Amino acid sequence: MGPGAEGHRRGEAPGELGRCRLLLGRTHGLAAARAHRIVRTCVRLRIRALAYMAFTGAGGTFAVPARRPPRKELSTGQRSMNRAHARLRHPVERGVATVKRWRIFRRAPAAVRTG
Repeated sequence: MGPGAEGHRRGEAPGELGRCRLLLGRTHGLAAARAHRIVRTCVRLRIRALAYMAFTGAGGTFAVPARRPPRKELSTGQRSMNRAHARLRHPVERGVATVKRWRIFRRAPAAVRTG
């Protein structure tokens, strides 16, 4: 094995990140959150979480926007809840977009391997 590759197996990151099992392929959203026990932990600790539509059905403390029924409109209350949900999620989404634009995570694995 080369330098920095000690203990590196498929699906695991080297070093400290190796403690968290990575999900490869198309696993994302609610399936990944359930696999990493995020949903169960949030429910157990009563942590309220704002989520997008993919988390519909997660239950517990996950708040997702209301979906418009076919050939009907949302009620005034549902529209106001969707607006409040978007207003709270907006700063987080902007922050994630900014970090992606800075491309910080593209350089991070190299720093972990050499350290």
